[in-house]
Amino acid sequence: SGYVSIRYRPTERLGLSIGLREEMFGSEWTPIIPAFFTDYLISKRGNLVAKASISRNYRFPSLNDLYFLPGGNPDLKKEHGFTYDAGLSFATGRDGVYTLRGEATWFDSYIDNWIVWLPTAKGFWTPKNVKEVHAYGVEVKAGLDVQLAKDWQLSADGNFSWTPSINHGDPVDWYD
Repeated sequence: SGYVSIRYRPTERLGLSIGLREEMFGSEWTPIIPAFFTDYLISKRGNLVAKASISRNYRFPSLNDLYFLPGGNPDLKKEHGFTYDAGLSFATGRDGVYTLRGEATWFDSYIDNWIVWLPTAKGFWTPKNVKEVHAYGVEVKAGLDVQLAKDWQLSADGNFSWTPSINHGDPVDWYD
């Protein structure tokens, strides 16, 4: 795989980026996978930043997806779609004492041929392609770093994700 990106900062507060990725699976190349990013420093106090991005998704089935025994599916198609996200992040504190940081992000993904492992009536799981999936949700992160001594720092981090997904295509047989 290969990735190249460029970043442009037209003002002190605004950043714009473009990334291009391409991958090879066996002898097959993915289409070029673009991604666009922007961030805006809302406030220097607390380092409050708004951010957003849009990117194309493309994923070949893994070796396990294709050939795992029992259950692999050599007939799987490639996943492809788009993801949009937007969020806020902050970091505040006192130098040499503590840093409090947090981030909240909303995301929306629209995926065709999503690869999902489903149970079979035979007692094992097998991957299938699901058409027209809308996956969306919220991710929240928070952390605290406390400087205990010159060479010692204590850190605590937490994460929360809410990630429902809806199949807007044909129903999938949950058992074969």
